Formats: sequence, C-alpha cells, structure tokens
Amino acid sequence: MRKFSFITCFATFVALGIVVSCEKPPIEDPKDPEPEVFVNTKLETSTVLLEELTGIGCVFCPDGHKKADGLATVTFPNKFFVINVHAGSYSNYAPPNDLRTDYGSALVTYSKLTGFPAGMINRAVFPSPWQQQAMASAMSRTYWEAATMSIINNPTYVNVAAKTTISQADRTLSCRVQVYYTSDAPVAVNNINVAILQNEIIADQTGGSSYYPERLTSDGKYRHMHVLRHLITGQWGEAVAAELKKDNLYEKTFTWTIPAEMKTIPIPLKDVEILVFVSEGMAAPIAKVCKSEIEIK
Repeated sequence: MRKFSFITCFATFVALGIVVSCEKPPIEDPKDPEPEVFVNTKLETSTVLLEELTGIGCVFCPDGHKKADGLATVTFPNKFFVINVHAGSYSNYAPPNDLRTDYGSALVTYSKLTGFPAGMINRAVFPSPWQQQAMASAMSRTYWEAATMSIINNPTYVNVAAKTTISQADRTLSCRVQVYYTSDAPVAVNNINVAILQNEIIADQTGGSSYYPERLTSDGKYRHMHVLRHLITGQWGEAVAAELKKDNLYEKTFTWTIPAEMKTIPIPLKDVEILVFVSEGMAAPIAKVCKSEIEIK
C-alpha cells in the first residue's frame, strides 16, 4: 500500500490553493443580557388611587367601601385602586379590632377632611363643590366617581410597574419597581411609594349589615379589604434618584420582612396586596399608580 508523507500531503494542499490555518478563531467577549423592561414605554392615560379614610366605628363607612369596590371592579376596572386607611376617632379600637396604621394621622391631616368617610383621589385638590372644605383633597363618597371621570382619560408623563416575590420560608418581600418617563416631568421631584395592604381581615364594623351586607361573614363579622398595613418607603415615599426626562427608565428593588402579625392581627401571605405609586414630591398629588404582581415562593 502506498503511503503519503506529510510533505507530500502539504504540497498537494498548496497546489490546490487550500490554506489550512492552525490558529484558533477569536473568542468574542460575552455580552451582558439586556435588562428586562416590563413597564410600558408607550404613552398611557391616568390611573387613580382612592385613599379611603375610614374606621370600624363609622356607620356610613361600609357604604364608602361598597362604592369604592364598584368603581374599582365595574366602572374603572384595572384603572382604579383602593387603599383603606383606618385613622381618626372612629378607628380607635382595641385588639382584635385595631386596624389603624402608623401613617394614618398624617394622611388625615393632609386631606383636611371634615367628616368620615372621606376619600382622596390621587391626593389632588379638585374644584368646588367636590371638596369637603376649601383647598381640601378630601371629598365625600358622592363625588369620587365624578372626580375620577374628570381625569381618567388624561395622558400621563410617567408609567410605573412592579413585580413582587414573597418567600414562604422567611416572609421576605422583594418588590422590583420600574418607572418610565414618556415625556419630561413637569415637576422637579417624583417619589416612589410602596404600600402594603391586607385583605380578608375579619373584625367588627359598625353599619356593615345595613350598608354592605355582602361583606358580612356567617357569624356577623365584617371582611375588611385593602387595609393599609405598612409603607415600605415611609410616610411620603422615596425620591426617584434619576433625571425625570423623556425616555428615562428608573428601577429599584425594595425589600421588607412581613411580620406574622400586626396589632395582634395575623397576616397570611395570600392576603397581601401591594400598590406602587409615583407622587410629585412629599405630601403631594399622585401622578401614576399600579398594582404589583405577586409570586409567593
């Protein structure tokens, strides 16, 4: 059998014009993955936050709860969000009926309410006669729908979205917030606010059987919903640490360990609700609000 030498083979490749390189191809530097952007980057219209100032001892407050639920689920679905703030003299009840929050008194003062129930729509001051008094953001439940209708189709300069995971093992909550500017902000400061709410708190409620019997339990107690339990970002939020300019994306993750109970009221993880909103500074109107997705792991 004829054998070819290496030199013969090499000469053959050269004769055929074939060049074989022994060099290794360059290795490309790995690129960082593109960050996930889940907030909408297109122009949106208003979303609305109702902060309902309420209390267990307030006989007409269940009528406010019912009206708020109707606005959130029927009239303005996915655009209208509710926080029930238990504060003031009608909420001064001992455990297991103490639904008060440490942040309630300041919100009552800011609202300038003159009676319960009252509600703030995006913490804004609307024209008379909707105000409970001059320059008050508090308004009676009669006007919540009209005030919302007056702004719900207005374009907004900022969008907000959030995704939250909660660990079953240690009850740690991580809320990833994204804020996107579809145009330059008309204000110098925006604050991010992360509100922790609790649903399905079973307690007393004056007027429940008369004004919202659908919320009653079989033993005559009342199912309290959207109850403010904590503000991770403090009373008036945390400033957005970025320029408030068109096409800017800002992101931050907020963490908190959910206690097993507050004021002797247990907090099942499945009953936690999270709203995130952007305000125009401290103690200021709200520009945009969203409800966070929640995954319990």
